[in-house]
Amino acid sequence: MSAFNDWYLLQYVSEDGCPIWNYVSENSVEEKVSKALKTIKHSIYEYQGRNLRRQHVLKDIVHNRKIVLSKRAIIPSLIKNDLFIGRVIETEGEYYTLSGLCLLPGDVKNVLKKEGKKVRSLNDVKKEMEFLLKVENLKTKWVRYGHLDAKSIFVFN
Repeated sequence: MSAFNDWYLLQYVSEDGCPIWNYVSENSVEEKVSKALKTIKHSIYEYQGRNLRRQHVLKDIVHNRKIVLSKRAIIPSLIKNDLFIGRVIETEGEYYTLSGLCLLPGDVKNVLKKEGKKVRSLNDVKKEMEFLLKVENLKTKWVRYGHLDAKSIFVFN
């Protein structure tokens, strides 16, 4: 449910516009909050464990970058090499995950990396969003058809 709320508030665009940007434009919001809202990155992440400073580290598969979360960041129960779709926000130079995480099967990591690289090369935000929503759709399909191998479901044409 958190993933849906994150999508609806931060990315859904209706005839009236995006709910969060409508709120920001109609109300006085601190500059640092407005700036932080602009830094939210929706992507596929791989949890890489903790670094030597005991900070959680994520690998952004779609944008091919490493993100070190704040020491104050609360991260749900993830183990090393877990894949998930989620959103990361930056505020005052520190990164945090939003609560809406969607876990993905680990055996499709290579397929997702390959498709992520294709989407990254297009450099098109709309195509990137379509790709991420397709992955979430395929994840739901995988849950419903649990008797099938994830690699047979996560097919991109």
